[in-house]
Amino acid sequence: MTNSMWLAAEGDCESDGGHLLVPETAEENAYLATVAAGTNEGFTWVGASDHLREGTFLAVDGRGVAPFSHWPGDLEPNNFDRREDCVQVDYAGYWNDCACDYFLAYVCECDFVLPATPSYCDTFATTSCGECSTPCATGTTCQSDQVCR
Repeated sequence: MTNSMWLAAEGDCESDGGHLLVPETAEENAYLATVAAGTNEGFTWVGASDHLREGTFLAVDGRGVAPFSHWPGDLEPNNFDRREDCVQVDYAGYWNDCACDYFLAYVCECDFVLPATPSYCDTFATTSCGECSTPCATGTTCQSDQVCR
């Protein structure tokens, strides 16, 4: 099983014509939890982030994640240390917002839903908002919270 940072994992999935898995049912979320349970870290990536607007989590194809999300009550998402833009799922199936630079397992899905034009980027690069060629990285600046504006 390959581990990657969130952006690299999404890029790998897109290069194969898909995107990171976005659970739409309890069964899909349980599958990701099973994958997470089989890793040393106990987590795997979810194809969702709040890069564009803090607290507004979108799937990589631009949809909201409202049809199915599994945050653990009021504990998450919490944007701890103002740097948690990506979503991971743990071995119990709970979602967590976390920093995007962890190396975690991931699952790609090819559901014939195209990824949105990438509007996320590596929020840890403070000068250019990352290496990706997105509107975020080409001409905008990072604010103090390192969310591209």
